[in-house]
Amino acid sequence: EMAAAQRIQVAMLPRDDAFRGDRRIDLAAAMVPAREVGGDLYDFFRLDARRIFFLLGDVSGKGLSASIFMAVSKALAKSAAIRHPDDDVGAWMTAVNREVSRDNSESLFVTAFAGILDLDTGDLVYCNAGHDDPYCVGAASALRRLSGGDGPPLCAVDDHEYSGEHTFVDAGEMIVMVTDGVTDMVDPSGGMYGRARLETLLDRLRKERLDARAAVQAIRDDVQAFAAGAEPADDFSILVIVWRGG
Repeated sequence: EMAAAQRIQVAMLPRDDAFRGDRRIDLAAAMVPAREVGGDLYDFFRLDARRIFFLLGDVSGKGLSASIFMAVSKALAKSAAIRHPDDDVGAWMTAVNREVSRDNSESLFVTAFAGILDLDTGDLVYCNAGHDDPYCVGAASALRRLSGGDGPPLCAVDDHEYSGEHTFVDAGEMIVMVTDGVTDMVDPSGGMYGRARLETLLDRLRKERLDARAAVQAIRDDVQAFAAGAEPADDFSILVIVWRGG
């Protein structure tokens, strides 16, 4: 039954070759559960011919209860985005918070980062509900964080009014999003992977100018090499988007 649950959960996640025919974007993702099933979630899909919606989230806890809440949260988030494609991303996050909080008898919460990227212009609007700020990795510039647009995790504060943030992505710039299972990974001696090691790796990826799939694999390999077989304390997920230009 747990193996079946894992298959269902993996099948719910979108395929990262969904945009393979669009030269404006390169996208890849991976989710590695700490147990058979996990509480991380990601999603991405077209809102129209020029805009894509993307989301990375992390349900508190892990295992079966987190995976069920993950499925509910992902479905409600996608439904809200499809019903209101032209809403401000902050208004969208506010609506999702209200919907996900409604049936939450276990008092779980979800950190989430969501954005809408214009594939013609590189215009990016986003909102952050308690998630770690993503990185923008430019070929010719230092790492920068997508800060602002912040609010509490979903289900943490009822009726919180979220507000979005806006920036532009440069052609060739890579947006890297991870859940805290990456930075919180521990090795057999108890040492933590940490943000500094991730930033060192991202700086190397910037110089190597990898595509999205290779970048996801490089991060995943580095985290698992650091763990050296130690049992992960949490699920970890990676979502990488490269805007190639309009």
